[in-house]
Amino acid sequence: MRLSPYDQHHLLAVAVDLEDSGADGALVSAGLLHDIGKAGRVTMFDRVIHVLVRPIAPRIYGIISASTRSLPGLRGLHLLEYHAEAGARLLERHGMPSRVVWLVRHHEHALPEPSLILLRAADRRH
Repeated sequence: MRLSPYDQHHLLAVAVDLEDSGADGALVSAGLLHDIGKAGRVTMFDRVIHVLVRPIAPRIYGIISASTRSLPGLRGLHLLEYHAEAGARLLERHGMPSRVVWLVRHHEHALPEPSLILLRAADRRH
């Protein structure tokens, strides 16, 4: 319930998409949880700034994304950049299978792993 309604809908849509395509349980679970690191901290304002700052002011975005801690007033923006790692750590702490954790951790990376490619494709569709 700490995720926004938008994120809740998105995660369910990605998981259903993967399930409908015949994905295994670990991949469907990763689809359901891949943005869990955004829970309770990302506002619509953060999302708009994230979308605008990256292409318009890449230097500023680089400063934000290079920092290992959020800068004052930019916690949500920083979390958008690092949500995959935050989510993976949360899932590790709660004993999720290592494959699910790995998929969540890397869902933003363009790696040539078949399950990750399927997850990224479903994520983009929804």
